[in-house]
Amino acid sequence: MRAYSGAVRAALDEVQPLIRERVQLATAEVGHDVAGRLEHDLRARGIEVRDVEYGAGVRFQTAISPADLEAANGLLAAMTGGAQAWEFGETEWVDQKPDSVGLG
Repeated sequence: MRAYSGAVRAALDEVQPLIRERVQLATAEVGHDVAGRLEHDLRARGIEVRDVEYGAGVRFQTAISPADLEAANGLLAAMTGGAQAWEFGETEWVDQKPDSVGLG
């Protein structure tokens, strides 16, 4: 038993704890005139931008934590004059480091 305690202790010292959080998947399409600023502001608030597709408009695919839903809604409404809203899809679980969710 003692032979393994040092190895176990060393392994535990290397472990990075994770926080499991449920996120809301959401998409929205905006004009090219606000797309860059929207992407910047989403990322600055820690909202995960999973994909950006450019076409006639710019479509964002995001994963928004429940704590950020109100801010994301307000941001999109402010940038589009209330003309666009998030289309909410499924939810899913994601693992994050504690410092990325304000716990580290």
